[in-house]
Amino acid sequence: MTKAQSEKKKFNGTRWTPAEQRRLMELRDDEKVSFEVIATKLSRKVNAVERRYEKLKEEQSLPSDFIWNTERDNQITTGRQKGTTIRELALAMNIPPGVVQDRVTVLRKEGKMPADAAGKGKGKQAEWTDEDDEVLLRMYIAMADEAEIHKTAGLVRKTLSSIKHRRQLHLRGESMSPNASQMYRKLLMEFSDPRKRWSKQDIIDRKFVMGSWKDMAAPVEKP
Repeated sequence: MTKAQSEKKKFNGTRWTPAEQRRLMELRDDEKVSFEVIATKLSRKVNAVERRYEKLKEEQSLPSDFIWNTERDNQITTGRQKGTTIRELALAMNIPPGVVQDRVTVLRKEGKMPADAAGKGKGKQAEWTDEDDEVLLRMYIAMADEAEIHKTAGLVRKTLSSIKHRRQLHLRGESMSPNASQMYRKLLMEFSDPRKRWSKQDIIDRKFVMGSWKDMAAPVEKP
């Protein structure tokens, strides 16, 4: 057996069955078992167990008669076109942010999200919206490490490993390298101005203007 086959056998990458989901909830809610132990029992990765548990808890919080309909879908697509964040939509619709994020993903896969809707993207990167990236980078610039960002920043369904990977994609080397993302470089310039500097708590409380960095001039690159 190859190493890849061994890893595949060790960690079950298949869809969650109803029985597995019931067992997950029993172990976590009734027996108070840690995610690490649950992952071993279910042959799943810890991150996968945490994400599934969060998803199930959010679904449980929905009204019993809740269904997705044209009106709710239009509220999402129209809101995203206007730049409304996932959190803002969730508050307006009185449902958890993760549920809204899941619906955005479904609508995008079905081709129902307009091309100019916020957070557009392809493949796995589509899971990260513009506001997710901005929150991540503002927290990082304010000296928060990935673990703190994962715990406090309110990034919907983002694992610690995905946060680390996303940060690395934006930085791509030294902070002011020409290869660094425009968002990161402009936010870094904004933070260097004492009048515009923010704290980690400001970002956690969303006390900033989302997308303000777009109006800044591009950093001057040294020859």
